[in-house]
Amino acid sequence: MKKTLVLFFGALGLLALALFLLVPDFRVTIVKTFIPGCLTEQLEAIPDIHGVRFEVVYENCDTLAKEERVFVYASEAGAPMESWFDHWFHHTTPILVYDPGYPAEKPSIEVSGGNTIHISIDRVSSINCQTHQWRDLHIDYRFARVDYPPETAEQAAYQSGPCR
Repeated sequence: MKKTLVLFFGALGLLALALFLLVPDFRVTIVKTFIPGCLTEQLEAIPDIHGVRFEVVYENCDTLAKEERVFVYASEAGAPMESWFDHWFHHTTPILVYDPGYPAEKPSIEVSGGNTIHISIDRVSSINCQTHQWRDLHIDYRFARVDYPPETAEQAAYQSGPCR
């Protein structure tokens, strides 16, 4: 009996370690669970644009320093998104992460001709990452003003790297 329990918990521990190392969404979920001070709020959910579900989530963390971020996630439309397991299993992917500044503005997500989506925001403080292609969808970003680094919105839009 003791050997069976040791094998069971050892296998469970190895599975948890593999998930933690290999799946970024799982890491984020675990870290947010054990680090107090982070608040998340779903600002918007668009159920279906060209077979893609978009979700806009605001995150405010007051741990060592104040951090605010807005995440725009893309996932397959029609998939249930009720738990973190659903998000992980249906591959919810961040396509845009930005520091909103004050006041926080949510992005406008619109369909353009063909397989192109336009995501526009009037003002952001900084852009952490953005993805210009998700599956067969092309994503075009329009930022009216980017505060940091102090350069044009077009330069900032193409200097931040892809989200992973």
